[in-house]
Amino acid sequence: MTKEEVLRLGNPYYSTKKEGTGLGMLMVYSTINKVNGKIQVDSEIGRGTTFTISIPV
Repeated sequence: MTKEEVLRLGNPYYSTKKEGTGLGMLMVYSTINKVNGKIQVDSEIGRGTTFTISIPV
């Protein structure tokens, strides 16, 4: 994913897929935010993307 794509993750109706609604990641980001968690995204084009989710205990 490009840096611009990573920055748009979690925005309503944003999807990189033709058939995607763009609501899945919105729900994930919203849920993690509600429990004061954080999502870190590391992506390299052609290699893959890693999501690290931290939730306080």
